[in-house]
Amino acid sequence: LVTMVSGDESHKGRLVSDVSDQAELDDTVLDAEAPSDSIDIATQRASPAQLLDHGAEPPPATPEDRPSIDGSTMTKLNERRRSAAGEAGVRIVQMNEPTAHSFCTNLVVTSKYTLLNFIPMNLWEQFRRFANFYFLMIGIFQCIPAISPLGITRPTIMLPLCLVLATSAVKEAVEDYKRRKQDDEVNNKKIEVLRNGEWTTILWQHLQVGEAVRINRDESIPADLVMLASDSPDGIAYVETKNMDGETNLKLKQAIPETSTRFQDFDSAMKSRVSVRCESPRPDLYSFSGALEDDGGQGDYALSVEQILLRGCVLKNTKWVVGVVCYTGADTKLVLNLVDAPTKQSNIEKMTNKKIVLAFTVDFCVCIALAIGNAIWTSKNAGVAWYLDIAPDNVALDAFLTMFTNMINFNGMIPISLYVSMEMVKLAQVFFMNNDRRMYYAAADAPCQARTSNLNEELGQVQYIFSDKTGTLTRNIMEFRCCSIAGNRYDVDPSPDAGPQPGKDQLLAAFKGGGELGQVVESYCLALALCHGVIIERDEDHPGKIEYQAASPDEKSLVAAAAFLEFVFLDRTPNSLTISVLGQQRTYKILNSIEFTSTRKRMTVILRTPEGRIILYCKGADNVILERCRTEAQPYREVTSKHLEEYALIGLRTLCIAQRELTEEEWSSWNEGHHAASCAINDRDEKVAASAELIEQELFLLGGTAIEDRLQDNVPETISLLAQADVKLWVLTGDKQETAINIGYSARLLDRSME
Repeated sequence: LVTMVSGDESHKGRLVSDVSDQAELDDTVLDAEAPSDSIDIATQRASPAQLLDHGAEPPPATPEDRPSIDGSTMTKLNERRRSAAGEAGVRIVQMNEPTAHSFCTNLVVTSKYTLLNFIPMNLWEQFRRFANFYFLMIGIFQCIPAISPLGITRPTIMLPLCLVLATSAVKEAVEDYKRRKQDDEVNNKKIEVLRNGEWTTILWQHLQVGEAVRINRDESIPADLVMLASDSPDGIAYVETKNMDGETNLKLKQAIPETSTRFQDFDSAMKSRVSVRCESPRPDLYSFSGALEDDGGQGDYALSVEQILLRGCVLKNTKWVVGVVCYTGADTKLVLNLVDAPTKQSNIEKMTNKKIVLAFTVDFCVCIALAIGNAIWTSKNAGVAWYLDIAPDNVALDAFLTMFTNMINFNGMIPISLYVSMEMVKLAQVFFMNNDRRMYYAAADAPCQARTSNLNEELGQVQYIFSDKTGTLTRNIMEFRCCSIAGNRYDVDPSPDAGPQPGKDQLLAAFKGGGELGQVVESYCLALALCHGVIIERDEDHPGKIEYQAASPDEKSLVAAAAFLEFVFLDRTPNSLTISVLGQQRTYKILNSIEFTSTRKRMTVILRTPEGRIILYCKGADNVILERCRTEAQPYREVTSKHLEEYALIGLRTLCIAQRELTEEEWSSWNEGHHAASCAINDRDEKVAASAELIEQELFLLGGTAIEDRLQDNVPETISLLAQADVKLWVLTGDKQETAINIGYSARLLDRSME
């Protein structure tokens, strides 16, 4: 069974996914939300006790047995299921033993309306416009004989009002129908799952927690799942996450070694009963804590964000992966980060509402003034104007009714056709935007797509633009340019058309010359070739050709630079790295690898060399590395810092490279605590970071790197035009201040007149 274990000690081990309890929960929601003729879910299930009493086997839960539920009811049902399961607990998932009704389904609905709620919800939104509400009141007044002019009880205003409401409703229905079609397209995608001992194809919406899933190249991930293996023996895969975070560069994912080789054979997946313990659903895209236990309960292996594949990502450069589903539907990180489609009102629409309220206020004041005048005149002339048939004691009531009659007469002060005209103009604008050739991007075959017409006019009222730098203003293609090693500057350009390379010759000469400089150069190049998360992709037609793939383009450029300096990265396994140094192969055993995070701003790898020594290599931001270097015996610190500042002033991205040699005792004593931190379910990232702090000390500074990330085409011209339009542009970057200022000048974001 798939269970949720409460974090409270008094509830540990309690099974909350009982079928009968779940049936009561579902029925409660359905009784409140579903129409009277909907299917009663409770009639399709029985509790485990009832099944055992009758000597029957529990029926398999199949998607076809489930009733059809509309989107809003399904959303509420999923929310109730998730809350009933205990948000603060730990989720336990048994592979190949899915429970159909324990957790939310994999159906995702982003449309706003259903057939049942469209009319009331749309009318509510329509009458938020003051003009519509005003004309509704006028129509009601026209039905009252005592108020209606000439005593005619015909709500003539209702016909144009219904036309206005129908026009807006049709527009909303068409736009929401497009969203519904997109939802159906996603929910009805097909995926391979393991059911009844064989791989079968089902729809995304029928996927359940605990099922084994096989995903092929260029397919989207249907749910949040723990990766168990890939076509690579190392268990490595690449995913594209632009649907999640907008990043176009591929992210590296790797299964733990204990499952990457075991699940290479699909038959093993059919027989396995691995268990995954993971945290309750959380919206954080960059955090995941869990543990995997094998069939016999012999091993407990830590799982991190490196093993999680998120819904919405696309598998790239990998033939296939196998994983076990942990979160579906509303529990996935993608959906948890979604917000309900809001009712959008543009500034012009808000201003129009205010102007109409002002016009109504003037209208109302005029009607009150006329009513007062009517009362004064009638009180003086009631006896003379006998033909008006007004009794002297009904003057006040007649004046009050006259006020509403005047409101009907003056309703032309409020333009009922204004909203219709605005809607028609917006629809025409959408048509022109979608067919504007100058807004078509040929490289990606991407035309402009206006998904809603509510905010068209806002495009001409933009005052501020907030943007990141890397990948938006720049190409996100990193090119190695310079380096500082042992206090010496070297210009190195690995690009094929760079020409003569005196910097490379000087580096190799220093390495071959030996001595202290040769040792530092060797350690520096080894750090570039070994401290990274890069993997190798070989062309089947050209086995000798190596292509590096990395989640970060910085890492790829550093490894390529090391290869250019003849420290070539050749192969990676879960436990070792193989490189070639001037044609001689060396294999280093991986003891620990602590990944780069935005908080740590550094990456560390601990290796055992072929000679048996234990070396720690660390690379990261200048300030982070320098403050962790030992205070004594640092002959290159000042000159290296000066070189990095000079690189930053010309717009280059800089990193520091350092190392530390560990004794066997130092590493063993630290590794025990680090392993415990890596296996923690709660607050794993904080515990791993605290453990890393203990070992990332007393570093020896080797040098620094300088990488160039060029601007996109026409960035300076575009920013200049935005400035001329008085649009304020803010750019977020993690670069050093000197680098950021230089990029600002080159992109025309800054000018010399600024302080």
